Amino acid sequence: STAAYQGFGLGFDRKAISLLGELATLGISPQLTILLDIGVREGLKRIRRDKDRIERRSLDYHRRVRAGYLKIAKDDPKRIKIVKVKTIGETQREIRRLIEKLLSRRAVNW
Repeated sequence: STAAYQGFGLGFDRKAISLLGELATLGISPQLTILLDIGVREGLKRIRRDKDRIERRSLDYHRRVRAGYLKIAKDDPKRIKIVKVKTIGETQREIRRLIEKLLSRRAVNW
């Protein structure tokens, strides 16, 4: 999220952010990352509490962040899977499918 929010959203040096991320995590990354994709306006509309300082930023900022997340996912398609947000049930089923697929591959490799 740092890469999307600071790198794409605020325009900070993405290469530097990536290097800092590598150092902070010792190069360890998850085998699966699920990106829940929802349109900017719809996502902001679904917030049911007072918006925090980041959520109050401009639509353009949020569009850049979303575009950043999608670019990051496009650059690492084996690890990052995009799930389009639909109904709760449909979204949940797709997430379960992705997790079950990963777990079944791991079981075969044991």
